[in-house]
Amino acid sequence: SLSWTDNSTNEDSYIIERSEVVPQVWSEIDTLSSNTVNFIDSNILEGRNYTYRVKVTNSFLDIDTIYSNETTVISLIKNPAGLVGKADQLGQINLSWTDNSNGENGFNIERTLGEVEPFVYTVVGTVGPNITTYDDFGIEEGVIYAYRINAFTEFISSNNSNVMSLRSKA
Repeated sequence: SLSWTDNSTNEDSYIIERSEVVPQVWSEIDTLSSNTVNFIDSNILEGRNYTYRVKVTNSFLDIDTIYSNETTVISLIKNPAGLVGKADQLGQINLSWTDNSNGENGFNIERTLGEVEPFVYTVVGTVGPNITTYDDFGIEEGVIYAYRINAFTEFISSNNSNVMSLRSKA
């Protein structure tokens, strides 16, 4: 969501421009009526870096103001959910989850010992985009482990999934 102060008394409209690349290439994405002071960009992708700027126009005088300051935001990425696990084999836990994001670069799999507080999670694996399973090998037998997953892009990580705990097969 963008917002600004309306310092003009004779504007016809506001022109909103957005850039996603460096060097910046600007695209006009909307024209808003006079006295508008906010804008929600609903046409963005998850986990991307966007820069915005605004200018005022007056068609009667045929003038545009200089551009506003630029502001850069990173769009959020949806977190994975429904993390479940199985410990059917010795030395292995199999995880699966639901991918709720459309733009992740991959998923981080984090693990901690499920009986020791404070819980300190460590990344034990990473999988690529749209992969929703992970097999954790080499774990100790009969130990409780807790897992969580998050999606990531080059700019941002999602919130964590639910935490799933289970005891490895002994």
